[in-house]
Amino acid sequence: MPRPIKFKKVAVVRTTLSRGGFVAELFRDVKLRPPIYHYVVARRGSVEILMMGQARSFAAAREQALFLIGDLADREAAAAASAS
Repeated sequence: MPRPIKFKKVAVVRTTLSRGGFVAELFRDVKLRPPIYHYVVARRGSVEILMMGQARSFAAAREQALFLIGDLADREAAAAASAS
């Protein structure tokens, strides 16, 4: 019978960003050296991942995530404005 894998350290949510109806969660992977920062973009209240990526610094991951949720929010607002 295989033994379960046990991890001493896990990726932890560091920051949640939001704009409009979208959120981005930023994680630091503590198992890697140097650390890698991941971001996951989703619609608020949804578990469906719309976009994801990684960067070598927290600042770069935050900048990329803010750009993505900003772009999604702007597109959604433009679509709503043209529909009315």
